[in-house]
Amino acid sequence: MPDQLVTGGDILTMAGGPSPEAIAVRGGRIAAVGSRDHCAGVLGARYDTVELGGATLLPGFVDAHCHPLMLGQSQTWVDCTPERAPSIDDIVGALGHRAGLRPGAPVRGFGYHQGRLSDGRHPDRHDLDRVTVEQPVMLMHASGHGIVVNSHLLDAIGVDDAMPDPPGGVIHRDAAGHATGLLWDAATDLITGEGGVKITNHGPNFHLPEPMADLLEALDLAQELFLAKGVTSVCDAQVSQREMTVWLAARDAGRLRVRAGMLVLSSLLDEVLRLGLHSTLGDDQLAFLGIKCYSDGSLTSYNAAIDAGYAFDPCHHGHEYHAPE
Repeated sequence: MPDQLVTGGDILTMAGGPSPEAIAVRGGRIAAVGSRDHCAGVLGARYDTVELGGATLLPGFVDAHCHPLMLGQSQTWVDCTPERAPSIDDIVGALGHRAGLRPGAPVRGFGYHQGRLSDGRHPDRHDLDRVTVEQPVMLMHASGHGIVVNSHLLDAIGVDDAMPDPPGGVIHRDAAGHATGLLWDAATDLITGEGGVKITNHGPNFHLPEPMADLLEALDLAQELFLAKGVTSVCDAQVSQREMTVWLAARDAGRLRVRAGMLVLSSLLDEVLRLGLHSTLGDDQLAFLGIKCYSDGSLTSYNAAIDAGYAFDPCHHGHEYHAPE
């Protein structure tokens, strides 16, 4: 579909089928549907005409649960999805190529899932040590609920075999009790560094710090990806101080191209209540909608809390973020 149908001015689209005959689009919105004369009358004297040739014109789609800033950031990371990296060796090779291009810089990848790797297991710190031991390496699970790091980064964030699991999180260990480099849910708080966003047992932490200019570019990139698929409205389902700051900066700079609703993470609930934000706030382009609450991990990561256990391991039950009370 031409870009002008998403962002353009007054357009009369001719459907090319028996019904409706025409659709009037004004300022990116469907203004009228019906006969050509009716739609032309709604638009007035000046408009462009586009023949759809029997194609379907739809309003913009709404993504009701997404993480735009993380999406934008991840596009600059190494793609380790199963289609691109079907084995741990492939992952190591892809990350190693990035390490060679940027000596000393953090190496970040995303998208692996152990169930779709030919190895049938998670990568661990020793696998990522094959990428490099001279700089930090991290690999995000497809669910976003877990991150594998190499020994360099594990040592830098102070994780050792004696560190207890944080409430709502897991420091994965092997049969001998040694940390494998895999951090789940609340344990991912450790990744963001001393001055980074901390969300404790209120969800997984993918709020990696970057300079504001880089974060704004990441949000620009995410918006491009949404619009390319016809998504014009999004709900950011995990807003921390980082996301709020970037959304507001993008709005003030005239860089918002989608409508965005924000769900503030429940770790900030007390602050939100102290401010008196007990209802929606904002406008048609950017608004505070409410609070995002987690109860447990995700099914994709096999960490959702299930009393009966998982089919592949009935003794594995996942974990809750909060005590029942």
